[in-house]
Amino acid sequence: MDVEPIYCAEQIVVPSDLAGVLKAFTKEFIRSQPSNVIQFSAEYFANLAAQASSLHAVSPPSRQQLHQAYAQLQDTPTAPLADVNIACQAAGISDDTLQRVVAAGRIDTSKAVRVLEVLLLLLLTMSCETFAGTVQGIFEVFGSSSSNSSRDNVLPVADFLALLGHLAAYDSDVSAALQQQVAEALSGQLDTDYKGLLAIPALADKLA
Repeated sequence: MDVEPIYCAEQIVVPSDLAGVLKAFTKEFIRSQPSNVIQFSAEYFANLAAQASSLHAVSPPSRQQLHQAYAQLQDTPTAPLADVNIACQAAGISDDTLQRVVAAGRIDTSKAVRVLEVLLLLLLTMSCETFAGTVQGIFEVFGSSSSNSSRDNVLPVADFLALLGHLAAYDSDVSAALQQQVAEALSGQLDTDYKGLLAIPALADKLA
């Protein structure tokens, strides 16, 4: 008689990214309301695997390269992908890397793309393992030096909130409620740095 193995708690290992994957799947499932659960699930995870394979083939750009590309584009919130490509190649980021990331992010290239979103996607290919690592990268790539020597790189609040909004599309933990709480906490400020975010209750635990 076949007997199913019995596992104790110590033998059960839950992958660290499982919760995020399931949250993203659930969010997309609720949004799509599919009539065929099995078919939708199969197609969803097949597409997810294809995107992961595509991104694994990408040579991740450095934060310095991304900062250089952004320096050429920061005065143009939206631009044709060709212009973004020119700035990226000037910074040493290949056309193949950009095209793969844009495809994986399902960005509509038939019109001007949002510069912050495209460069954020390139940053995410660097495999920042934590939310804190991603936010630190955001300040390195998109921030600028402060005249106040006690502060690290600073970002205009409007830009940080826009980046947080773009990040929400790829991180299910960045909810609409979280974005609202952060916006309220930063209300009245022109810019912010990473240390300033640590004082926001909605972000404190995530950035610790």
